[in-house]
Amino acid sequence: MPANDHSEYNPMPSEDLLDEVAQSIAGVDYAKLSPDHRAIVFGLAIQTEIGASLHHAAQWFKLSKLWEGV
Repeated sequence: MPANDHSEYNPMPSEDLLDEVAQSIAGVDYAKLSPDHRAIVFGLAIQTEIGASLHHAAQWFKLSKLWEGV
């Protein structure tokens, strides 16, 4: 596979996550939102995914021995 092949990379949040965020904010499915509200939910879903990734990294740093003696 060439280095610039992005065929396996999918930047879209999953439909389940989009529906979950839409339900928690507006109490409706993602498909029932207006385009403006979909953009807001999409942004929040991406932030949710990033936050989950950062949480795992933060836990690793917290439990690592890298900061001992600093």
